[in-house]
Amino acid sequence: MKFLLDTNVLSLVARLHRKATERYEKHLEECSIPAVVWHELRHGVQKMKSGAIKRQFLDFYDTLALPILPYDRVAAEFHASERARIRSSKYADGQIAAIAVTRGLTLVTANTSDFKAFRDLRLEDWSR
Repeated sequence: MKFLLDTNVLSLVARLHRKATERYEKHLEECSIPAVVWHELRHGVQKMKSGAIKRQFLDFYDTLALPILPYDRVAAEFHASERARIRSSKYADGQIAAIAVTRGLTLVTANTSDFKAFRDLRLEDWSR
């Protein structure tokens, strides 16, 4: 595995965003997602009103076969250290960053600015 995908990237792919989808398809075998992202995807789609868009997201998520990586002790320790150092970040973003760093993965996100403060975190934006 090489890449850890953030929620917004998978949402772009579900919407068939051209650039994000091309990169996703090119690197599919090298991708994984953190458990917190799986939660965010499922929670977000459950809040959507019924209709074609919700069905499009559900169809994509139901066929998603990427490995889901846990937020484990090593990631939690890194996250705790970074929260104390940074003093500001969204909790879920910290979990995602910690999983990427402790697993040696590049985090793929359309919100790179949300993650720039994390030490040793490699970032890519597939939406551009």
